[in-house]
Amino acid sequence: LLAEHQPHTVWEIVYLGMIPQVRGQGGGLATTRYAQRLVGKAGGRHLLLAADSQNQPALRIYQRAGVREFQRRQVFLKVLDPTRLNSRERSRRSL
Repeated sequence: LLAEHQPHTVWEIVYLGMIPQVRGQGGGLATTRYAQRLVGKAGGRHLLLAADSQNQPALRIYQRAGVREFQRRQVFLKVLDPTRLNSRERSRRSL
């Protein structure tokens, strides 16, 4: 999912995901490079994206595509309905 921000020189990869059956086959890198080409053709000067610092596959893809880190942020979350947590979130919450 690619979004254009005002003033039209900044674009963002809002979401990039690969189904499990095609992961590890170069699709993430190809998609990222395709987004770079689209943004360049549209006159964009910057391509922004966010990735979890623990998401090593995504970080490797973005590094290979020439993307560099320029800022880190903390994200805070309040779970309003703990019954809707998945098993991974429940195990993190119990730590």
